[in-house]
Amino acid sequence: MRINHLLYGFLLFVSCNTKNNTPQESINYTVKYATGFLVEKHPEYTKVVIRNPWDTLQNLQEYVLIQKGEPLPESLPSGTIVRVPLERVVAYGALQCTLLDQLNEREAISGVCESQYIHIDFIKEKVRKGLIPDLGESVSPDIEKIIDLNPEAILTSPFPNGSYGKVAKTGIPIIECADYMEKTPLGRAEWLRFHGLFYNKEEYADSLFTEIENRYNGLKSIAAGENEKPSVISEQKIGSTWYVPGGASYVANLFKDAGADYLWADDTNAGSLALSFEEVFDKGSEADFWLIKYNASTPLSYETLEKNFLLNAQFKAWKERSIFTCHPGEVAFYEATPFQPDLLLKDLIRIFHPTLLQDTTARYFQPMVSLK
Repeated sequence: MRINHLLYGFLLFVSCNTKNNTPQESINYTVKYATGFLVEKHPEYTKVVIRNPWDTLQNLQEYVLIQKGEPLPESLPSGTIVRVPLERVVAYGALQCTLLDQLNEREAISGVCESQYIHIDFIKEKVRKGLIPDLGESVSPDIEKIIDLNPEAILTSPFPNGSYGKVAKTGIPIIECADYMEKTPLGRAEWLRFHGLFYNKEEYADSLFTEIENRYNGLKSIAAGENEKPSVISEQKIGSTWYVPGGASYVANLFKDAGADYLWADDTNAGSLALSFEEVFDKGSEADFWLIKYNASTPLSYETLEKNFLLNAQFKAWKERSIFTCHPGEVAFYEATPFQPDLLLKDLIRIFHPTLLQDTTARYFQPMVSLK
């Protein structure tokens, strides 16, 4: 009975779908780089639309943001009602935690999934003390614990044809953070502005994004002034397949902005390409640089890379010791770089153009070690 009572309360309080026959006059709001969300501001509410990245003719989600304490307008558009500012949320991933930390809203985090992947000391300490419960795996969180927390929203990253199971039936608004489907670094970083709307941090989020935008474009201009465009490949063969970023992907755009010649830049895919070793070697054996992200208990070395697959030693980058590695388990690569792409761009420019930015320190990619 207790769970049913809570569900009923949630459904009445935060979830509503109505049709608007007399829309209010909209207030101008411009999204500059992101393609995944739209915002319509009105005097009594804000409508936020998330486009479906897998079907551009459909919307993934529609939210109607209304200030707490204000009465519901007589006429509302379709969408899930969310009372703002949010003060208690469940974060399904480390990325959402980092984003809220960036917005100075980490106190709003009342529960997390997969805390072992979260690098924020504040949250790690609260999880250790039991002040923030770990709700288990994001694909099958502890529904009883979520209901006990009484959150105002759940933050998660959507996936194609995804289902949220019993969580979707609670009536708790699920904020689907589709930022990872953006093709450009500034497009993804602009989702800071999207999240700022849910915490009454619109001006603060806009100022954060403007600073990131200015730093990123400034670094991009520095790299654009270099005539030399060194060639680059990335990742490594895992099993029988080598996954490389598509030419229209987020990573490919970062390489371009860092002043490099990405060897699959003419490809039109925004996701990864599954290639054979032979295909990568035929195109990338003479690449000037090779960047690898890996997760292992010991540092990846030139010797280990050769041991993993003998022909790795035939790449020019292996022979000339121009391979750089990143260990996401030791640095907050996946959490920090999506909303601070200028930091990663700075790393890449330092690698591709060693005479530039010499007064800076690498954050994510380091020269691969050699045991000899």
